[in-house]
Amino acid sequence: QTYKIGNYVFDTEANILKLNSVEIKLTAKESKTLALLCAYKNELLSKEILLHNIWKDDNYFNKRSLDVHICNLRKYLSQDNRIKINTIRGLGYSLAIDEEDK
Repeated sequence: QTYKIGNYVFDTEANILKLNSVEIKLTAKESKTLALLCAYKNELLSKEILLHNIWKDDNYFNKRSLDVHICNLRKYLSQDNRIKINTIRGLGYSLAIDEEDK
């Protein structure tokens, strides 16, 4: 499955995030995280759902690992300033894409 995220194309099978001709190879966990965020675009995705779907456990170390993956995804998506991964403090994350801003 592929997702269009602003100017990016995300291939969930190949774990590749592509912007024009530049390809970023994501790790399996980064790819699963981004796929879940895309599937629930503009909705709150709780940390618990992410942790149980990706790590099968929500211990402290996995929570810190999730934070690092979110940080990496923000960096990868930073070339398109319409894309935001918002942190809803204490609850989770939300992927938002401003379609109006060109």
